[in-house]
Amino acid sequence: ATVVITRAGATTLAELSIMKKPVIVVPNPLLTGGHQTKNAAMLAEKNAAIIVQEDALTTLPQVITTVVSDQKIQDELAANFAVFSNPAAPQEIAKLIIATALGNKDV
Repeated sequence: ATVVITRAGATTLAELSIMKKPVIVVPNPLLTGGHQTKNAAMLAEKNAAIIVQEDALTTLPQVITTVVSDQKIQDELAANFAVFSNPAAPQEIAKLIIATALGNKDV
């Protein structure tokens, strides 16, 4: 994909950060505590994603066109978003699971 359009759930964003793609987020404002809105705002503050609010979805085609047609924007968004990735996360989680299963309380 040239650009990813997604909601702003933490797990989804964590998975996408590994892909090093430019991201446009459409946070769901109705979810508990507004967490998707907060996630999206944090990324936008770091110029790691572009936010399109649900009440402004008519602007989405123009935002997509802008990102797809501008390699500099794509590169900047992708690089800034990749900072949030942790490529070692699967191994770290596996170690925690194994240690817990073996009864290691010092995990």
